Amino acid sequence: MRSLIVIFLLGSVVVLAAQETTEREKDHEALRALTKTATTALNNQDMDKLAECFVDDFTFIPVDQTVIKGKKEMQAYYQGVLNNEQYGIKSIKFA
Repeated sequence: MRSLIVIFLLGSVVVLAAQETTEREKDHEALRALTKTATTALNNQDMDKLAECFVDDFTFIPVDQTVIKGKKEMQAYYQGVLNNEQYGIKSIKFA
């Protein structure tokens, strides 16, 4: 009887571990898809598509320490960086 209980418990652990791995892989797939969408949007300078990658209410601080709050500010910031002579950026490509 004890060995039957041990076998059942071990089987349950294996099943739970497999379910967790499957859920974790789904999360990784979603993150890879989000990264691809954001990268493509930046490479195409499509700020509307980039905004879809963010929640409505967020704060982001890029390397120049500008505080950006929300999608509209993020769109305006990146459009300004890409279209502003002071930065000297003519094009940008992410891999």
